[in-house]
Amino acid sequence: MTKLDRTHSVASRLVGLWPITLLPPWLGVALLLLPSTGQAQTPQGLEIETDPIAWALDGFSLHLATQHGPTRLSVGTFGIRVPERFHGNEDWGATMRGAGVKWDWVGESSSGPFAGLDVGWMRMRYTHDSSARDRVRNEIGLGVRAGTRYHIGSSGLFVSPWASLSYNPRGGAVSVAESSFEQSRVTIFPTVHIGWSF
Repeated sequence: MTKLDRTHSVASRLVGLWPITLLPPWLGVALLLLPSTGQAQTPQGLEIETDPIAWALDGFSLHLATQHGPTRLSVGTFGIRVPERFHGNEDWGATMRGAGVKWDWVGESSSGPFAGLDVGWMRMRYTHDSSARDRVRNEIGLGVRAGTRYHIGSSGLFVSPWASLSYNPRGGAVSVAESSFEQSRVTIFPTVHIGWSF
């Protein structure tokens, strides 16, 4: 792949974010509930972060967050092409596009361990390769997560490994062309984010 092809590929994925940025109403409500007054609730800066694994899986990831006292609220959008070795269904492809809100208890510092809640909406496309038929389904994830954050030197750069345990009430098997894509409603998702605190 040439440099021009790579640039076009990244640009195409970013343009593809626009439908996802029409976020569900509850994301807008969450943003409106951000405290704007009160000494103890003064925002301690803006953070931006991404999941490099998502980009490696032909996807994207972008999250914005702000800390208020001992809590941090994050909203973001993401997408991946799920490899067969991950979902375990031969002759099937799966892609995910979605958005989510994360609320974490971080204590008085933005570094160190954290734990919180994770709510997400996903538009899943399941493709049966042999028949070239697919099914699109809107799903949600309700979960808890925990991790830690390491700041790199005195800069705003940080690395944050974390994992979530999520329940998808709209999940379960998907059937296309007399074949089924099998999946659990409960998912364990480990990853690593990198980001910058302003």
